[in-house]
Amino acid sequence: MCACDSLPDLRVLCLGDIDGYPTGYGDTSLTVSGVRVSSPVLLFPQFPTYWEIPSLAAALTPDALTLVKVVRPRPAVLLLGLPVQVPLPPGLRAWATAMGVGVEVMGVGEACHTFNLLNGDGVGVALGCVTRGALRRE
Repeated sequence: MCACDSLPDLRVLCLGDIDGYPTGYGDTSLTVSGVRVSSPVLLFPQFPTYWEIPSLAAALTPDALTLVKVVRPRPAVLLLGLPVQVPLPPGLRAWATAMGVGVEVMGVGEACHTFNLLNGDGVGVALGCVTRGALRRE
């Protein structure tokens, strides 16, 4: 049973019964525990999910990140790995801060690396990742 099955009130399309660690990345895709994914993903140490967002701008909203709010244990840090530099909207930072979640925006590679390091140190972390390949479909 996948950990995302415990979230019946949310529409979660899980990547399957694999852990949520990025093991590689490129310009158009991300590899999560050996599975190549070109769609946006939202990764938690307990499970990886497809991240259904219509655009990059839509990714930077509380609605797009509802799963971060309801998953337990709630992550202490949310990393957003994006293929382009964008400022974090103040409303999103306020939303995350109100839940006690730190949020950082960085490049895809840096976000994957930081996610794995923090997981290795036992820090609760989530990663929202959008590759350039995912943007081309918008």
